[in-house]
Amino acid sequence: MKRPKSTINATLLETCPKLTSYQKDVLKLRFLEEKPVDEIARHFKKTKGTISSQIGRGLEEYEGWFKSEGKALQNEIRKEEKTEEISSKAYKMFDKGETLVQVAIELGLRAGAVQEMFEEYWELKGMYDLCRSYNEIKDNLWIYLKLYERMQDEGITTSEITSILNNIKNLREEVKKLEERKKITEDLCEKMDKKVDSLMKEIDWLKGYNRYANDCFTLFHNKNATPSEKIEAQIRIIKYLHTHKLEIPDILIPPCFTRREFMEILNMKY
Repeated sequence: MKRPKSTINATLLETCPKLTSYQKDVLKLRFLEEKPVDEIARHFKKTKGTISSQIGRGLEEYEGWFKSEGKALQNEIRKEEKTEEISSKAYKMFDKGETLVQVAIELGLRAGAVQEMFEEYWELKGMYDLCRSYNEIKDNLWIYLKLYERMQDEGITTSEITSILNNIKNLREEVKKLEERKKITEDLCEKMDKKVDSLMKEIDWLKGYNRYANDCFTLFHNKNATPSEKIEAQIRIIKYLHTHKLEIPDILIPPCFTRREFMEILNMKY
């Protein structure tokens, strides 16, 4: 019986889609466990000739697949195995206390690969929290080291640091509340400013109206004024009051009209 020309291992056999489960078992017994053909025949209760023929056909199927796809898969498997072997060596060196630089030099690895293996080592040791925290702060690690040195120099405990952080949190909340109150106060002041401006304009108008009304009423009641001047003053006062929707005093309404009649005439004319 011919020997296989291609590499055969358990992973490649299981991966090969060209073989049935039965063929994989037969090839595994013959070439991986190196069982004699007659023993395999007894195991499957078949004749030696049948098993030999099945082994031959299975081997042909396997070698055809290996040339087209299996070889590339074998290279990937070897690469993974090599990586696993290197990782195992790195873990052992980390466990002995050797630094990342020493591991990189000894195994000929780049910094990123050594860093990744170091983090994996931490996880294997059960230091999940430390690994996660390190990944979060590694770019600013020097800040935390300086803080720790300062704590040691000043004799500050971790509970005191916790208390300080809580106070900072409370202060931030108070600042936020003050900023909200400030916004409310600013909005209220803005409304009050607008109200003051409106009142000032109204006061200015009332002052002008008061001067105008005094002049007209003075002319209207002036004994030396001619009847036409008095009528003209009366008309000006009435027109001013009506235009600004102010109540017209009874003294200005001619006796021949009721207030209602007089207001109807004004509404038609002005």
